[in-house]
Order: sequence, then structure tokens, then C-alpha cells
Amino acid sequence: MGGRGERVIGYWRAIVLFSCLFAFFAPSTTFAEQFQTLASIRKIAADYARGEARQAMPAARLEVRSATLDSRLRLPLCQRPLRPSMPSGSSKVGHTVVSVRCIGAHSWKLYVPVDVKARLKVLIAAQPLERGAQVSGAMLSMAERNVARLPYGYFTHRNAVLGQVLRRNLSAGEVLTPGMLHPPLLVRRGQVVTLTAGAEGFSVSTQGVALQNGERGALVRVRNSRSKRVVQGVVTGSGQVSVQG
Repeated sequence: MGGRGERVIGYWRAIVLFSCLFAFFAPSTTFAEQFQTLASIRKIAADYARGEARQAMPAARLEVRSATLDSRLRLPLCQRPLRPSMPSGSSKVGHTVVSVRCIGAHSWKLYVPVDVKARLKVLIAAQPLERGAQVSGAMLSMAERNVARLPYGYFTHRNAVLGQVLRRNLSAGEVLTPGMLHPPLLVRRGQVVTLTAGAEGFSVSTQGVALQNGERGALVRVRNSRSKRVVQGVVTGSGQVSVQG
């Protein structure tokens, strides 16, 4: 009888021990199922940022990485699909933020920092260039750059810069930006220019002396060589100024 009783007691001890072990480990699974995984939040933020950047720069090669989130975050598991968005005015590339939102019984919102690199082939100086040089094709080359780190702009087509004049010296490999260039002067102070005035159906031309430098479209003062009057006109070409009749 004693032996049997000991076997029964041992059996129940085993059951109790198994139950304790199950109770110890089982909550970890249940606990995980009750909360939104941080990996899922990071993924939806990165995917959304990639889509927004792709729309803004379809030709760019994108690299997207969402920031590591605090492992202590405990956000209730969302019963509906998470809703990502970007705050109004947010940049599509570079350091940006994606809002990930859960709408439901236990709503929450989390702002996830995301870094978006957008690589494009842009124009660079193929050699050291001096201020005042007029840009030609031989001076240029193409190279891939992360345009998210080019806040002053860039060019992707040669035709946009050919014939423009450099405002400053450039080092070899330096990215060309709009602020580095200005249109060439088509009229220079002291230059003899052709003044053209007219209305619909007719025009007359005479010579004058430019009193200002001017690029295409600039308004300059010119002294009429015949009448000695000073008039204002618009630069229309090399040595050409148009005066409204």
C-alpha cells in the first residue's frame, strides 16, 4: 500500500511540476501575441517611405532604413491594418518621419524616423574649373550621388548648363548646382549694340551704346547714337536690344 501511495503522490507531483512549467513559459507566447511587434511597425514605415520617394523620384536608386525602436515599447496588437502617413510638408528623401497609426479599441500612433537615400547620376566637374569659365561639354562628367544630401540642387542633363558661366571656382568631382551658374552676358557696358523698336507689322533699327551689362531677358539702358537719348530695352540676343515702340 505504501508503495502504491508513493507512486500516486509522485504522479501528482509530476503533474503539478508540469503545470508550473507550462504556466511559467506559456505567458511569454500570449504576451507576444497581445502586442504589435516593433519589426512590423518598422517595416510598414520603411515600405511607405519607399513608395513616397519612388513617386517623387522614379529614376532614383533608393535605400531606405527605419530607425531602431525602443525595445521597451508595448503597443497593443492592432486588429486592423496599420495606417502609415507622412506629416504635411515632410521631405520624401533624407531624414524624414513616418506616422504609423492603429485605429481600433486600443488606438495608438507612433512616429518612426526613416532615412531615405536617393541616388541619381548628376553633373559634376570633370576637372578643376575657374570662375568666369563658360561651361562646355568637355568640362562635365556624370556621377552617382545621394541627392538627399544636395540641398542646393543639382543637374541631371547637360543641356541645362551648357553655355552658362561659373560664379566661382570648382574642384574636380564637385557637383554643379544652380547657384554656381549664371547666364552669359550678351550685352556689355560700352558695347555698340543694335536697338530695335517697332509695333505690329513694322520695325526700325539703329545703333546705340550699352550703359549696362545684361544677359538674355535683362532690362538695360542704352544711349541712342543718333538722338543721344537714353532708352531702356530688353536684351534679346548677342548685341541685340529691343525697345518697345
